[in-house]
Amino acid sequence: MPSRMDNYPNACLEAQSALVPVIGTYGSSIDEMIEDGATGFLAENGSAASVQRTIERFLAQSDAERMQMRERLSALVKSRSEADPVGELIDLYRRTIRSFNERAR
Repeated sequence: MPSRMDNYPNACLEAQSALVPVIGTYGSSIDEMIEDGATGFLAENGSAASVQRTIERFLAQSDAERMQMRERLSALVKSRSEADPVGELIDLYRRTIRSFNERAR
């Protein structure tokens, strides 16, 4: 996914949910979803040579390294499924409204 920018890269989430490592770029929002070398790989944004080197790093992984990456991805997917971002956002809104109302009194 050598995107220069992607504010919420669903394809990255979908690949990770299937335990498929993603190759993305720094500074594209994808880098917030990938730990380089642990759950995927990151290349320099806008650099074809860096993307090529990163693909070569991915292809050079041993079977054991691939298995470790899949295990890390599995743990990442599990942690995301246990999270409740909508509930957290609702709580944030409630706290914000409560704080605003208390200040307005």
